[in-house]
Amino acid sequence: GLFSVVRAAVGLVATYVFATWYGIVGVAAGHLLVSTVMATAFLVFVHRGTIPYRLGELLRKCYLVTFAALGVPFVILTAVKPPDALGLTATFVFGASVAIGYTLFGFYFVLETSHRRSVLAALRARMQWKTPGAPR
Repeated sequence: GLFSVVRAAVGLVATYVFATWYGIVGVAAGHLLVSTVMATAFLVFVHRGTIPYRLGELLRKCYLVTFAALGVPFVILTAVKPPDALGLTATFVFGASVAIGYTLFGFYFVLETSHRRSVLAALRARMQWKTPGAPR
């Protein structure tokens, strides 16, 4: 709606201004600034009519978990980041380990218990049809 149009217009202006002042880093900074300000404005002013949760509950259950899910692995992976450029194989292994780390962290800390059980049940069911004699 109108909120999205305003967000896009403010984003374009901020991106242009920051790009002329700071170049490509300004584009990223402008985007981050506008995204943060507009997301906060949306949560404070619009969320009551669109999201059936209280603001504190939404922040605690959704955003805090998301920041933890992204922040904890980021801190760990930043600490173990190799100091030199990696070759192709090492880059692939490092990237795969990052993806596996995010997946496991999300599986255990982001998914609710009932959703986690559903995923595991679906995986077990998929594994069973591969055994000989079992129906598909």
